[in-house]
Formats: sequence, structure tokens, C-alpha cells
Amino acid sequence: MFEKFGLTARLAWNWRDEFLLSANNGGSRNPRYVEAYQQFDLSLGYDISDNLAVSFDAINLTGEDVRWHGRSDNQMIRLEDQNPRYAIGARYKF
Repeated sequence: MFEKFGLTARLAWNWRDEFLLSANNGGSRNPRYVEAYQQFDLSLGYDISDNLAVSFDAINLTGEDVRWHGRSDNQMIRLEDQNPRYAIGARYKF
């Protein structure tokens, strides 16, 4: 994280280990797991004046996917194909 001279920059690494999503799916005691997942996020901002600021956000820069599996890692249930998301913004204070 950096903040100085009206410039703000933040790079974040988010990580979550594998976890049990449900233990009894479909009434047949089949578990569902979500595999370990990580992503990098970037946020930039600049105060042009005391009243005007602009920003840029990039979420999931590396385009990491989320994968679900059953009892075995080979039993894939779902794959969420996630692309990076970008946003620009401007804020004006009256």
C-alpha cells in the first residue's frame, strides 16, 4: 500500500484454502469441496484537486478460476471461469 502526494496504490493477495462446501449433497452423503484459490487485486487512485479524484480497480488480475470437486480431486463438479474485472471511476465533492 502506498499513499503520498495524492496518489494511492494498493496491491492485495487474497488466498483461501480448500474448504467443505456441503456434506450431504443430494441426500446421498456426497460432499462438495471448493479447492484452494488465490487472486491478486490492484487499486489505484489520484486526487487531481481537493474536489476531484479518479480511480482504477483491477480485480483478479491473473484470471484465477474456482474449481469444485467431490470426494476425489478427479471428480470435478463445477468450474467457474473467472476473468479479470476492471473499473474506472471519478468522484467530485461539492
